[in-house]
Amino acid sequence: MRPALAFALACVPTIAGAQAPRDIVTVEALSDLVERGLSATDGKGALRARIGGTVAGGFRLDASAATLRGSIRNGGADAGIDLIASYRAVRGTLSLDGGVTGRLYAGASGKLDYVELFGGASALIGPAEVGLTAAYAPDQASIGGDNLYLRARAVAAVIGTPISLTGHVGRSSGSVDDVARSARLRPDGTYHDWSVGAEYVRGAVTLGLSYTDSDVRPDRAPLPALARRSGARLIARAGLTF
Repeated sequence: MRPALAFALACVPTIAGAQAPRDIVTVEALSDLVERGLSATDGKGALRARIGGTVAGGFRLDASAATLRGSIRNGGADAGIDLIASYRAVRGTLSLDGGVTGRLYAGASGKLDYVELFGGASALIGPAEVGLTAAYAPDQASIGGDNLYLRARAVAAVIGTPISLTGHVGRSSGSVDDVARSARLRPDGTYHDWSVGAEYVRGAVTLGLSYTDSDVRPDRAPLPALARRSGARLIARAGLTF
């Protein structure tokens, strides 16, 4: 068994054992797994499962696993696994978050795992929540340099309905030590991505539809194969939360 997968499987029971009443378990199917404007599944459908729990106070442990379908972007990986430790402080309508994410790639050719730090703030304004986040991956060989992702997002409930509207704008930048490896996260160098969408929640069921795009241009990317599936498209998803 690959070290990344073994580590992830060892950690998930620990997270589950730490669960408190506010824990969540979610499973969902997606027409494409898109992260920061880039497809992690080369445009193929995906399944994803998430589990999370409050350990003490505002401290949480979360884990997610998604099928990557032999993703070219991630070295032919079969699955992507995120392990997250975070803390949230709430002051009235303002929330502050910070933590660390370990990103693991099971079945990948080569060492592609990396670590990312994140922090952000969000505020409730009437039926809407707006937030700013920053995620920074320090210089690591697996990503060919460092990477900084900045994002502004908003979620607004449509009053009187089970529908929420969502949107975000993001920017990816960073240094380059290895062109091929840095192209995993920034196939065309510094770029922007954005999305708008709608989400319907009824009991344990969530249905979502979003439009996503970026200004990545495959024709000028040093490795065009890693820049594919970075343009405009509609993403549908359906999930169950327990």
